[in-house]
Amino acid sequence: MIERVLIKGNLTIEKAELELSKGLMVFSGASGAGKSVLMQSILALFGMGEAQADTAEAILKNFDLPEDFDDEDEVILKQVKKEKVRYFLNGQNVSKTRLKELSDGYLFHLNHKNLSEFDQSNLIALVDSAVAPNEKGYDKLLESYRTQEKALRSKTRELAELIDQEKRIEDLKDFARFEIGRIDEIAPKPGEDAELMRIKKLLSKKEKIEAAAARAEEIFAFEGAVNELYDLLGEDSGAFSEAMNDVRGVIENARESAEELEEVDIESVLDRIEKIADLTKRYGSIEETIAHREKKKQELAGYEDLESNKHTLEKELKVLDAEVGRLAAELSAKRAKHIGKLEKVLNEYLSMLYMSKATVALKPKELDQSGGDLVAITSGATEVFNLSAGEFNRMRLALLAVKVKFNTASNTQVLFLDEIDANLSGEESASVANVLKFLAERFQVFAISHQAQLSSKADRHFLVQKKNDKTAIKELSLDERIGEIARIISGEEITPEALEYAKRLF
Repeated sequence: MIERVLIKGNLTIEKAELELSKGLMVFSGASGAGKSVLMQSILALFGMGEAQADTAEAILKNFDLPEDFDDEDEVILKQVKKEKVRYFLNGQNVSKTRLKELSDGYLFHLNHKNLSEFDQSNLIALVDSAVAPNEKGYDKLLESYRTQEKALRSKTRELAELIDQEKRIEDLKDFARFEIGRIDEIAPKPGEDAELMRIKKLLSKKEKIEAAAARAEEIFAFEGAVNELYDLLGEDSGAFSEAMNDVRGVIENARESAEELEEVDIESVLDRIEKIADLTKRYGSIEETIAHREKKKQELAGYEDLESNKHTLEKELKVLDAEVGRLAAELSAKRAKHIGKLEKVLNEYLSMLYMSKATVALKPKELDQSGGDLVAITSGATEVFNLSAGEFNRMRLALLAVKVKFNTASNTQVLFLDEIDANLSGEESASVANVLKFLAERFQVFAISHQAQLSSKADRHFLVQKKNDKTAIKELSLDERIGEIARIISGEEITPEALEYAKRLF
């Protein structure tokens, strides 16, 4: 429920502040006063449409927050427009796209662009809601069907991939063998690239190492003189001797490395480095190259087993297909058994709305997650989408009422209706008002109206009017409501008869 709305700087609305409650909220006023602008400003707060206000804010109840927001009983939506439009949810910045996703289940806007109530997924869900209370275990049957149908689709895709592989199996085999052969030809070993780079580095310094070692040997010509000095001074020469031994070790290692490098073919090393670099550039590290080889070997083995796998999958699909067909037939039978209950309730509301009786029928369709049934609704002999604008709106209203009756609109909190009673007779308008009053027991309903009947049924009635080219919104008292309804009936020149009729409507 929306508890409070604040809008500033929206076209002709300098400031509008509305305190709201549960029930039916009706907005009336002369054409061009700004009713649609007001509604659009509120909808824009929920990411539905383009924001025009400089600032807009709403306080909500029972709005489900996502996990990355702190759970709060009261939720504050805010929209700020400067260089660009920004949205905030409990003070946290949120994108318009995400805000709309969060709002979709909370707020439903009945308009000519949103025909979601006629989506087959929604219509079949409505049928299922009529079946479930009357068929024990129906929910489990439906869940079992969905699980098996999902598995069937998955296995069907898997088989299609196998058949596609089969068509190009020889190319795949040749490619796998080629990649394995390329790696085997070089046969890299873990850590080999680092060792080769070490040898290359030593080779580049081989002559310098040999020359440095030869010069370093000259130090030993003075070793005896240094030891003699230690003896004359009576000092311990142990540290010096140990250091000289370290130098001998270093020189010896240098000569051994030089001798080892004598046997190394520098061209072979460079060639090996280039080949391993080519592999690692293509597949990653040496370890990743070896892993890729193993993967290709497994793929090659899999290709050899493809025919066997295909036959196994075909058998599994045959069993799954039969089970899905059996479950779909059971669903269809139960739906057909109880479709009359849904039709009866729909026609009760259509009768209230002065509409012809509707027929709700199931037609076969290709199996999907909802089963093998397509829901077709006709009003008299007319298809739903061929109804007049007024009849179409009343049909949608009746379907909304059915959803409430069967409790399939449990997540929705707020309904927005824009001139739902336009172009209707007095009786038709009264019937729409009665159904909206029923819906207002479940939803908070916002409705723009130019009809006296709906305005008289409102729990809260707001007048939208122009004053000095600026839009003002005011909640009306009982006497003011009677005056406004009289204006709706007779125009700006309010007659005594219009006043009397307005009083009778209450």
